[in-house]
Amino acid sequence: MRLSRRQLLECVAALSIAVSVPAMASAEDEFKMGLLVPGSVAEEGWNKIAYDALVEYERKFKAPYCVILGDCHQGNTYILPNGERMWLDWQLGRRGRPWRDVTYFTVGSLTIEERRQSHRDLVAHYRDCLIKEGATDVIGIDEIWEQIPRWVMYGIQAWAANMDHWGQNGLPMNERFFTAGEDLRSWKLLLCE
Repeated sequence: MRLSRRQLLECVAALSIAVSVPAMASAEDEFKMGLLVPGSVAEEGWNKIAYDALVEYERKFKAPYCVILGDCHQGNTYILPNGERMWLDWQLGRRGRPWRDVTYFTVGSLTIEERRQSHRDLVAHYRDCLIKEGATDVIGIDEIWEQIPRWVMYGIQAWAANMDHWGQNGLPMNERFFTAGEDLRSWKLLLCE
């Protein structure tokens, strides 16, 4: 199913409202409070339920942790004179899985067509680099690729929640993440588990 531009904006609007609700509120509570838009694609609170499923999935996943930035998009970087990329804005830094940052950065940085053509190859290259640099217990590419579609939901949640609040044009990022969610069947993976 492809979302129309209107449906995409309904999802963004519904999720933007939903993330301002106290963290303990369930999608059912949000619906009762009138925060989910009846008659829209967000009627069942798909994004909130899917994000909750992602959180639960990560808690159960058994793999090594690492330090993650939590907000790794190009706007939080600068390039040093030697060409090396430097990350800033570590307010969301935490212990987590690398696939959160890898997915967030690749989906947000690549055009939709670039992602469709090269995403898996880039993730495989990243995995190879981890091993080359001495990382241990790195899961296989197929297992990593099972993670990527789920972590698209993190980007959907993050960019829908930040829609234009800091003068950023969040629509291109929302288009990239919602399209990736459709392409990679993120909602189906998270909502049907």
